[in-house]
Amino acid sequence: MANSPILTDSKYLREAVREKNARVSGWVFVACVLAFSCAQPKAQTVDKPARMIPGSCAYPDYPPEARRAGQTGDVTVKLFVDAKGDVTDTGIEKSSGYPMLDDAAAAAMKKCRFEPAVKNAVAVESQAKIVYQWKLADADARETPAKLIAGSCQLPKSEGGCGANSCAAKAMVSVDSRGTVTNVELKKSSGSSRFDNAGLRALRTCQFEPATAKGTPVDATILFDWKE
Repeated sequence: MANSPILTDSKYLREAVREKNARVSGWVFVACVLAFSCAQPKAQTVDKPARMIPGSCAYPDYPPEARRAGQTGDVTVKLFVDAKGDVTDTGIEKSSGYPMLDDAAAAAMKKCRFEPAVKNAVAVESQAKIVYQWKLADADARETPAKLIAGSCQLPKSEGGCGANSCAAKAMVSVDSRGTVTNVELKKSSGSSRFDNAGLRALRTCQFEPATAKGTPVDATILFDWKE
């Protein structure tokens, strides 16, 4: 589509990946391959869409708990870009299925710099999207962790139950080879028992894509976090 030009530069990406791998050499797990695409807002027609400045984006570190739990996936981050090319805000357009990965990607992508969108020869505010792919480099391609099926359950809202802070909790979730949750254990409280218990009840109703080993669905346990 003319309004959604792909900005991926293969030479830049190869150099970026080599640079990242050099920085993390010696790690057991290595993140990450980037794919970028930018789109102007549908509500506004511009003559030239915002363009990411190569090398301006920070590479997010793999959250340790997500790495230990084997969490991977693609997250689409929406960026709000001002007329100076600065990112003023971010949002998650499509989740990886794991809040820790989503939050880490959004925080890093907020540091990106853009050539601003142009309309009538004047720089204007616009929106852009970046797809970030979280991978564990040494994971066997045939082995994948359990992954939440989007929309299969509704996690709770805090409704102010955590005071001035946003509610956030973590649980260990056991998922069988059919993708059904068999056990849920709270690992980190949000500080609100009401929010925690509502989340645990909701997680028991969730459906997952089962983990696989050598192509065969298997039972697995993952660390899952949810927040307001």
